[in-house]
Amino acid sequence: MSAFKINDTFEMNNPSVKIISEEIDVKQAGDIIVFSVKLCSADNLKIFSITPTVKGQNEDSELKYIFNSNTKHATINYYYVVPENFKDNGELEFSFYLEDSSKKVVVEKKIFIE
Repeated sequence: MSAFKINDTFEMNNPSVKIISEEIDVKQAGDIIVFSVKLCSADNLKIFSITPTVKGQNEDSELKYIFNSNTKHATINYYYVVPENFKDNGELEFSFYLEDSSKKVVVEKKIFIE
């Protein structure tokens, strides 16, 4: 985890998820998708998870992270390896879930694979 400008991510009175990714050029099974995810809240962060619509080739493609108490911001790097059984010309969707001590937020990210 690393520090970042909280003003770039923070949304007033809500836990916030900001997804940063380079241009994603996935063409085949085995390619890697990388997201850097910035998380923050005025309250303490509790749980963060990433769930893809299709489980990746890597075991940790379904991520669930429980924060230590008194955590208000974090940056998590997430790696997804496109599985062998993924069909060409398909769409992957990732669900980013963040819960703080009082609210929940879900952000969806879609990626089309040629």
